[in-house]
Amino acid sequence: RVLPEIKEMKNLLRQKGAKGVLMTGSGSAVLGIYEREEEARSAFDFLKAFDWEVFLVETL
Repeated sequence: RVLPEIKEMKNLLRQKGAKGVLMTGSGSAVLGIYEREEEARSAFDFLKAFDWEVFLVETL
């Protein structure tokens, strides 16, 4: 069963242009994959307004 907050996070990431949206096995983290830094930064800035811990990271 997926918590409503997790479903909301995943939907918001998709709406903000994520090419992929994943949840860790236990649901402790939800992540969006973006092709361009500008898109990722826009989603990051948007999601900071929610009462969630939000991080912007870059793959290696």
